[in-house]
Amino acid sequence: VKDAAGKLKSLYDGFVLYNPGLGHQNLKSEWNPTLKYILSSGAPLVTTAHSSFDAERDWAVLKDMLTALGQEDRIGKVEEGNKQ
Repeated sequence: VKDAAGKLKSLYDGFVLYNPGLGHQNLKSEWNPTLKYILSSGAPLVTTAHSSFDAERDWAVLKDMLTALGQEDRIGKVEEGNKQ
């Protein structure tokens, strides 16, 4: 569904991914279409991770996808929120 400006409009208010393994070498490519949809929707995204290593790996994938989608401004918002 797209809005009047042609931007993808999400049918959902937000997304939650429990321990998704976004950066895991065996799962990374499988997540690409889903991540593109989620991040393009502009809806909030919450993720969890099994460990700090897993979280850092997932965050690297999210940053790369946000950059590829031209949404670098969202990266700074997340990183600033993590400092609090």
